[in-house]
Amino acid sequence: MKEINKYAKKSVNKLDLSLKEKRELKIQFIDHMTELYNNHKLEGFSDEDSLIYAIEMFNDNTQTNKKNHIKFGLISVFTIYIIIFSLIFVSVSRSDVSNIRLNIYRLIPFQYFFYLLQAFRQDKLSTIEILKEQILLFLSFIPMGIFIPIITEKYKSFILNLKKFIYFTLGLEIMKIILGFGIAKIDYFLIHLLGCLIGYVLFKLIIFLSKKLSNKKILA
Repeated sequence: MKEINKYAKKSVNKLDLSLKEKRELKIQFIDHMTELYNNHKLEGFSDEDSLIYAIEMFNDNTQTNKKNHIKFGLISVFTIYIIIFSLIFVSVSRSDVSNIRLNIYRLIPFQYFFYLLQAFRQDKLSTIEILKEQILLFLSFIPMGIFIPIITEKYKSFILNLKKFIYFTLGLEIMKIILGFGIAKIDYFLIHLLGCLIGYVLFKLIIFLSKKLSNKKILA
């Protein structure tokens, strides 16, 4: 049909493909929509209803395919991130086992980092290494603040995500105690939670800027 050909051509022209690829894809689009149109028409619907149905179903299928590809990509990236994150977390946690003399600071907020800053001013090489490790671990928590809202699909609610961040970071500290591969400290919990929150803020900022750009394109 003329309308289907026109819609297929319009859809293909939006894609960044060569002329040959566009022609091939256009034929596939037309075949798919024509099949949907004919099947719907055989069920007793009018030409207009069948055309609308074919285009709507085609759009739904296209959007679903796009979402599936995006979801697969995100899961792949998240899997790689989790592996790297686990290696960093376990490595830094194990290197902290030797700091037994700092146990008195474990339940006092900011006391451990206050001690590290004091030691850093005295140019203690061991303390500098610890700070580097903690900064690396802090940075590794930022992507978690982006991935958790995406995976749970609850990115609109700050409170829901805050709860998830708390459960996650607190769970890691408890796991360290149970498995005995590191020392749990309240400061670790706070700094890791801060990393997740920074990641969430960045995620919301990306969404805001994306919507703003999309609105500009629509109005242009």
